[in-house]
Amino acid sequence: MIKKSVILISIFLLLGFASVNAALNCPRNSDEFSEFKSISSAALLEFLADPTKSKLNSNEVSDISSFFDKYKDRWTSADCSEVGTASGETIKSIIEKYTGVVDAGLSCRVENPKWSAQQAVQSTVVSLSVDTPKCKDRDTVKFVVKEKDFTKENDNVQVNPNDGIVLDGKATTTWKVEWQEDLETTPSGPKNDNPPEYYFTASVGSSSVTSGLLFASQCKDADRDGYNDISCGGNDCKDNDGSVHPNAAEACDTKDNDCDLEADEGGICGYDHARRTRFDGAGNIVLLKDNCIGDPDLDLLSLFIRSPALTNSSSGWKAEYGRYDFNADGKIDLRDFFVLGGRIEGFDLDKDNYDTTRCHNDCNDKNKNVNPGSAEVCDGGDNNCDKKVDYAFSLGDLDNTCGQSKWVSTGQTKWVTVNYACQQTELREWQYANSFCEEGVGCKSQNTASRWYETGNTRNINDGATCHNTYCSGSSLRYDFKCSGGQCLGKTGSCSSSDFCSGSYRFFGGYCDAAQGRCSYNREYCQYGCASGQCNRDPCAGVSCSANVCGGDGRIGTKGYCSGGKCYYSWQYCAYGCSSGQCNSPPPKDLCAGISCNNYCSGERRIFNGKCDSSSGKCSYSSWEYCSYGCSNGQCNPKPQQACDCTYGSQCLTNWQCTKINGVKYLCYKGGFYRGYDGMCQYGI
Repeated sequence: MIKKSVILISIFLLLGFASVNAALNCPRNSDEFSEFKSISSAALLEFLADPTKSKLNSNEVSDISSFFDKYKDRWTSADCSEVGTASGETIKSIIEKYTGVVDAGLSCRVENPKWSAQQAVQSTVVSLSVDTPKCKDRDTVKFVVKEKDFTKENDNVQVNPNDGIVLDGKATTTWKVEWQEDLETTPSGPKNDNPPEYYFTASVGSSSVTSGLLFASQCKDADRDGYNDISCGGNDCKDNDGSVHPNAAEACDTKDNDCDLEADEGGICGYDHARRTRFDGAGNIVLLKDNCIGDPDLDLLSLFIRSPALTNSSSGWKAEYGRYDFNADGKIDLRDFFVLGGRIEGFDLDKDNYDTTRCHNDCNDKNKNVNPGSAEVCDGGDNNCDKKVDYAFSLGDLDNTCGQSKWVSTGQTKWVTVNYACQQTELREWQYANSFCEEGVGCKSQNTASRWYETGNTRNINDGATCHNTYCSGSSLRYDFKCSGGQCLGKTGSCSSSDFCSGSYRFFGGYCDAAQGRCSYNREYCQYGCASGQCNRDPCAGVSCSANVCGGDGRIGTKGYCSGGKCYYSWQYCAYGCSSGQCNSPPPKDLCAGISCNNYCSGERRIFNGKCDSSSGKCSYSSWEYCSYGCSNGQCNPKPQQACDCTYGSQCLTNWQCTKINGVKYLCYKGGFYRGYDGMCQYGI
C-alpha cells in the first residue's frame, strides 16, 4: 500500500496545475496534458475511495503520479513508453489498463504489402516487401506465400520465403516463383484454372496484411526430361530432345547431350580397332578411317592441337568439334592425341551384329536381345541401348504392360458425425491404384486419388444432448431437440394457444416468430389485473359508498369512496358512539369523573391534547405529530447520534471536514488528521 502522504500530494499536484496542451508518445486519448491529468486524477480518486475496487493497484497509481510530477513542467519531453519503477510496466500500458482502450497505432505493425512484379515466369526470383511503421530495426517479419483458390482451401507452396528483417521502416524478402497446376472442383466437374495466382501474408506480432495477386506463367519442359527450356530461365539447351539436358550422359550421336557446348566429347565415340587398323611392312599399326560416325578426322585433329589450343569458348568454336576433345577438358590439344589410344575397342560376343564400339553401341554384349535395334519394354532395363531405362517417346506408351489400374481398399477407416451430432457412420478409404511404367524404374503402381465410402456401420452418440435450435415450421414451433437413438428429435407446439396472463399483462393472438425461433404474442396492460387470459373489470363498478357508516368502536365514517371493490371512509370519533350513520347525542350526565386523558403513541405518531367528553366518559384528542425517529411512552424518540469518521475530544467529524486543534487547522480523512491541506477542506472550519 502506498503512503497516504504520497497519494494526497499526488492529488494536489494533479488537480492544482493549469493545463498545458502538448503531444507526446502516449495513447491518443491521453496525449495532451489536460487529458492525462483528467485520467490520472480519476484513477487516483478511484483508488482512494476503495482500493479493492480500483482498476489500478498501488504501484501503478504511484508510477503515474511520479510520471506526472516528473514531466509537469516539460510535458513535450514526456515519453509514455517509460517503465515505472514501482510496477515495472510502461506508463502507456497503465493508462490503457485504466481506460480499457488499447491504442494499436503505437505498436509495431505491417502495411502496404507489395510484389516486385505482377506477373513472373516459373523459377524467376521476385521480391516481397511491406512497410513496418513503429517497428524497430532488426525486428523479424514472417512471410507466407499461398496459391489462391476460389472454390476450395488455398494451397501451400513447396518452399516459403525466408523471414524479412526490418530496416529503415521496411521488411523485404525474396521467393522463387513456382508452378502449380490450378485444378479446382466445381459442380460441373474438375476445372483447369491455370495460370495459378499467388498471394502472400506478412505478420509481426498481432499485425498481419495480405498482398494482391501475382500471376505465374509456366516455363515449359516440352521433352519431359525434367529440365526447363533455357529460353524461359531453364537450363535445357534443346527442349525438344529428351536425351539432351545438363545431367544427360554424353552419347555418340553428334548432339551436345549435356549442354556444355560440346558434342561427342570425351572420346565417347571410341576408336574402332577391329575395322580401322592394319600393319605396314615395318610392323607399325596404320590408323585408317571408315564410315563409322565416331571416326575422327586425324588431319583435322592435327590442325586443332597446334598452339594455341582451340577451346569451347573460342570464337568460331562449333559443338561438333567436341569429338576431338578426348579428355573432355573443354579444349583440343596434344593431350587429346595421347588419350585417343585408350579408346581402341570392338567386340560382338552375343552375335547380334552390334559390337561394343561407341559407334555401334551394344550396351550388353552378353544378351542378344539388348542392342540399339531392340524395342524398349518396361522391365527396369535399357533394352535399346539409348542409356534410358523404360523410356517412351510418348507418355503412357509402355503403361499397358504393367497391369490394370483399379480402386483398392487401404483398410483405413474413420468415424464421421452425422444427424446433427447424434450419430456416427463409419467410412472406409479407397485409393485408385494407377499402374504405369516409370522411366528409369520399371512398372509401378501409384495412388492417384482417394475416396471414402460408407461401410454401413453406425453408432449412436450424445443421447439426451441438445442437437438443434428452436425454429418455426409454418405456424408451429419446433423445440426441445434432443439426440435419441441416433436421430435429432424435437417437439412440436402450436403458437395459437389460448390467451393467458402474466402479471398485469394479457397475452393474446399467438404466432410463431421465425426470426427469433419462438412463439410471440400481442399483449395489453390490464389496469385491474388479469385472470384466465382476460383483463379484470373495474371492481368498483356498481358499488356505492355515499352513505355514512358507523364503526364498531364508536366512530363514524364519512366521505366514502370505492377502491378495489371496497369502500373507504374518513373516520372520526363520536363522543357518545354512533348509530345509523349518525353520532349519538351526549348522555345526560358527566361521565369523565376520575378519567385522565394521557398522551399515547399510535405507530409513528404521538397523540396529545386529550380531553374527556363528560357525556360519554371517553377521551378525545385534538392534536398529533409524526415522530421521525419513532414514538415511545407518548413521546417522540430523539435523533440518534451520527457516526464519526474522525473524533477529537467531543468533536465528531466526517471525511474532508476540517477543525482546529491547538489553533492549527487539520483535515479529517479515514480516521486520521492531516496538517497543511487547507485547500482540500470541503466543510468545517
